[in-house]
Amino acid sequence: MHNLKGRRMKKSEDKKTDVKDSKTSIGNQWLTLSKWAKENNKLEAWERKFVFIVGRTVNKNGEMSEKQKPIAEKILAKAKEEGFEG
Repeated sequence: MHNLKGRRMKKSEDKKTDVKDSKTSIGNQWLTLSKWAKENNKLEAWERKFVFIVGRTVNKNGEMSEKQKPIAEKILAKAKEEGFEG
């Protein structure tokens, strides 16, 4: 893998990049749910805001907090019941 300047990165840097990319991907899934809910008028306003915040938190910190997890799981289940396919 190469960095933005075209230099070869060390394997440890490759692994760090891969982990960061996968965490960003998970964060983006929550942001996608937030967008879907807003565009389709699904979920309550606080739930849409919550999943948006979860997405930003995961992108920034790599994971959501322990307090956020059970709430996020309930909202995700509700969204799937309402037609979200993410």
